[in-house]
Amino acid sequence: MKDVRSVFQISRSIWFILTVVYVVIFGLYWNKPNRFVNILHAFQMGSYLTLAISLTLIAFVAFAFDLLFDWFHSLFFAEGSWLFYADNTLIRLFPQKLWVDAFIWAGAFTLFFAFLFTLITRSAFKRLYIQS
Repeated sequence: MKDVRSVFQISRSIWFILTVVYVVIFGLYWNKPNRFVNILHAFQMGSYLTLAISLTLIAFVAFAFDLLFDWFHSLFFAEGSWLFYADNTLIRLFPQKLWVDAFIWAGAFTLFFAFLFTLITRSAFKRLYIQS
């Protein structure tokens, strides 16, 4: 479980750093309309891309979870380190349904925030164009 904790901590750190970077960029260009429009376009494209990737991953969870699960583990963990017998305590503590649900919830939260960001950028574009 040390490798799982390590992957989770790295992911959480990356998420936190990117959040801070986005807030700083947004703040720096808030009062510079010409540059702010470019930042809004980048954020909007990023939210569209996030929506597309999230929908694709949710489709994989729904229709090919085992394949997605294998890809995920081959990407982040040493080969074979995550394979256990069905009667293993770890498998009984963390059954496949738990992971399916976790992937669905993570995808749903990602979709929600990407959609929210899309709405925020659209609203900002409308305000910028109405004011100019």
